[in-house]
Amino acid sequence: MEAVSEFVPVPSVVLDRLASLGVDVERVLEHAGIARSRFQGTRAKLTVQEFFAFWRSLEAVGGSRDLGLRRAETPALETPALHVPHRRLQLARLRSLEVR
Repeated sequence: MEAVSEFVPVPSVVLDRLASLGVDVERVLEHAGIARSRFQGTRAKLTVQEFFAFWRSLEAVGGSRDLGLRRAETPALETPALHVPHRRLQLARLRSLEVR
């Protein structure tokens, strides 16, 4: 039986994406009690409690209720490339997804 991790990986680009949608990320993190330094590198590893605190704080102080809809309308070209390990391949993947 595989051990269950007590940590939830969260891509660090989440903060940038939220900021691009007008969310006061610093306020959300402060409300959740999570240091921004936890998002250094490509992935933050949050405890389950921190993970839910983050999303609850986003709902509480993150801004408008249509955030999810606005996020869905915004192309996330960087997301698929994050799953490609080599930088050159990431750039090629992004170019192939470029909106024309």
